[in-house]
Amino acid sequence: DSVMKLTVPFLSAEAEQIQVGSPAVLTLEDTGEELQGIVTVVSSMEETLSGGRLVKAVTVEVENPGGLTTLVQAAAAVGEPSGFRRSLCGQRDRPL
Repeated sequence: DSVMKLTVPFLSAEAEQIQVGSPAVLTLEDTGEELQGIVTVVSSMEETLSGGRLVKAVTVEVENPGGLTTLVQAAAAVGEPSGFRRSLCGQRDRPL
């Protein structure tokens, strides 16, 4: 696909500050490569993670430079560099 989407959990309080259309940076786990993207969805539904953390799913869309597959894992940072909101990394990240 020429466009890929990544859905990642953000703490609910941070997700509430994220707007559709916000700039985002995806960092690929395997290579550390950074891809510029844009937020396309901020879920209104909360999920509870281990430890009672409340999160909301945020979907980021990026152009596929050619090597991204559904097996690639990534973390997301959303917003301007001075005020980035970062996703929770680890097993809850969903593949691109």
